Amino acid sequence: MKPIGGFFELETGAPRGAYHSDALALTNGRTCLHLLLQQTRPCKVHLPYYTCDSLVQPVVQAGIPHDFYAVDHNLEPVGISVGEDECLVYVNYFGLRRATVARLAQQYGSRLIVDNTQAFFEKGMPGVASFNSARKFFGVPDGGYLYGGTGPAEAPPNADVRCDHLIDRLLGRQSQAYAEYTAAEAAQGCDIQAMSVLSAQLLDSVDYAAAAQKRRSNYGVYRDRLGTLNQLACPMDPGAVPFCYPLLLKNPFPRERLFAQNIFVPTLWNEVQHRIPGGFAFEKQLAQNLLPLPLDQRYDETDCLRVIDAVLAILE
Repeated sequence: MKPIGGFFELETGAPRGAYHSDALALTNGRTCLHLLLQQTRPCKVHLPYYTCDSLVQPVVQAGIPHDFYAVDHNLEPVGISVGEDECLVYVNYFGLRRATVARLAQQYGSRLIVDNTQAFFEKGMPGVASFNSARKFFGVPDGGYLYGGTGPAEAPPNADVRCDHLIDRLLGRQSQAYAEYTAAEAAQGCDIQAMSVLSAQLLDSVDYAAAAQKRRSNYGVYRDRLGTLNQLACPMDPGAVPFCYPLLLKNPFPRERLFAQNIFVPTLWNEVQHRIPGGFAFEKQLAQNLLPLPLDQRYDETDCLRVIDAVLAILE
């Protein structure tokens, strides 16, 4: 029975409703992929070389053979041949590749799986499986959405909810929060569980329209000031909501000089540089030289201009 009286639970705000109401709510993106592979059992999985180990982990855990394919300077797959009993996983890079996803869906149909972990606002497509990640876009401890899969009966909700990094970041304890965040990310696995009750309620209170608009607006600020320096063709397809502004430079950039100014720009993804010796030169260049500049809904034009000025000053 619902408890009445006593102390208050965590305040989560007025519910607005789930954005991905038609999807299966699991713990994270790799869990979504793991469940899909269990259900479809392809004889081989084609993965982009430019991706994180989190995408490789569920394929290995499922015991399915895989190989890596390259992408060109437009982040389009090149040199691949997908058999009838195989599947192709494509990453919707930076949330910007809607047109590429649509073309691949037409070409491969049910053999395509779309990794929308950098494209939270993309929903499912008929006949194509896809999955999203909430943690990459909002301050929640877990959350992934699966389109095109069938959930196990009564999947248990995630009870191992780690929130220390979220709370300490909110309180301004950046160093402590980062250590806790690293530990929380390392604890993420492929076990098939439903999204935690906490994340579900937090996500129900998000103003998604405002978040999407802020991201698009901030992307425009970066594009207008840094577009001529960018070695990557990264137009924002109509309707897309960007994950970041991907600035690809000719040479490696000293990120630590941004860190010293409280501007935190990660590497996507360091493991790419060492996964396979030789080959995939462009992907290794991306991992080394690309700056995914922050543009999420926490920031406004003034914040973006601060990042831009810092980058330009270091490049001088």
